[in-house]
Amino acid sequence: MSMLVHKLFVYGTMKEGEEKHYFLNDPKKGLCKFLGLGRTVVKYPMIISTERNIPILINSPGTGHKILGEVYIIDRFMLRNLDVEHLFPISYARKMDVIKMYTEDSVEEEVFCWMYYIRVANTDVNTLGYTISEFSSKNKEGI
Repeated sequence: MSMLVHKLFVYGTMKEGEEKHYFLNDPKKGLCKFLGLGRTVVKYPMIISTERNIPILINSPGTGHKILGEVYIIDRFMLRNLDVEHLFPISYARKMDVIKMYTEDSVEEEVFCWMYYIRVANTDVNTLGYTISEFSSKNKEGI
């Protein structure tokens, strides 16, 4: 049996109620358990791909918003399958970052989580336009 050893922060289509959440619930992909809601401690720019209404997080710390998402604990097998799903390291990269979790007791806890971001070269974040802090496919603009 694989041990749950990694924490994962999801902010887009893998969140509960979104298009790709099924991936996290598939035991063939690995083990996964929801821990709670969280927000990045550092600000990042997140935009919506207008063609497919997909949130895109850009690794430009200090710009944009603190991103709201969900925290999961996963096993190594799930992490490897997520890498394949995100076309890591070709289209997406992942890094560890600090996430402030909100528990049922209203206690805030900071945890280190893996999170995926788009691989882009020489992005001028000032030209991105409208950035968001939270994604929901239920809204036309993803917010």
